[in-house]
Amino acid sequence: LEKFNELYSEGIFDLEVSSNSEKRKLNIKEAVEKIEKIEEILSMLPGLDCGSCGAPTCSALAEDIYFKESELNDCVVLRAKQSEKK
Repeated sequence: LEKFNELYSEGIFDLEVSSNSEKRKLNIKEAVEKIEKIEEILSMLPGLDCGSCGAPTCSALAEDIYFKESELNDCVVLRAKQSEKK
């Protein structure tokens, strides 16, 4: 508890929420295109939901990639597989 309080007072748990999310509502065509693109990105990920990239799930990482907040290379598993091929 002491360590938590120390880290809390140092601001370790202060987070800045990104406001890069879409400001307007999507029409149905745009929404479907968004979902299809996220599913396409998700199909390239391993589906392990390991969280090593910082996102809680592969689906969350795919969405972050769609919004250009992350890159496919942020996936630790994919990076490891690419290293093995070299």
